[in-house]
Amino acid sequence: MDVMYRNKTPISRCVVFTAQYITILLLLLLLLLLLLLLLLLLLLLLLLLLLLLHYYYYYYYYYYYYYYYYYYYYYYYYYYYYFYYYYYYFYYYYYYYYYYYYYYYYYYYYYYYCCCCCCCCCCYYYYYYYYYYYYYYYCYYYYFYYYYYFYYLYFYFYYY
Repeated sequence: MDVMYRNKTPISRCVVFTAQYITILLLLLLLLLLLLLLLLLLLLLLLLLLLLLHYYYYYYYYYYYYYYYYYYYYYYYYYYYYFYYYYYYFYYYYYYYYYYYYYYYYYYYYYYYCCCCCCCCCCYYYYYYYYYYYYYYYCYYYYFYYYYYFYYLYFYFYYY
């Protein structure tokens, strides 16, 4: 130290030491401020990330819930529509079943009535043919009803 400050007075030595000390303290304070600023920036970025994740998760959950509700409602509507359609066809089939059943008895009665007349063979053959024709339609509607029933069950199990 004496070599360094050989030509200086004790007052000047004190001033040089104080200036160096203040410079080092100012540099340390500046470094500390930079670190605090960096920490604050990282904290803000983390907060922004959490906010974005929260809103994304909330939006995704809400969207998923809405989609699920929409899908459930759509499925319910679809199920109701098919049920109504099935019910309508069942009613239609039921009505035609009785309608053809009635005609079957009607022709059967007419067949017996025709048997008593002079052209009973012709009448018998003609009405016997119509009897089977209506019976075929009855079976056709019966088959269609079962086909539609299995088609309905396929959709029912497919959507479950």
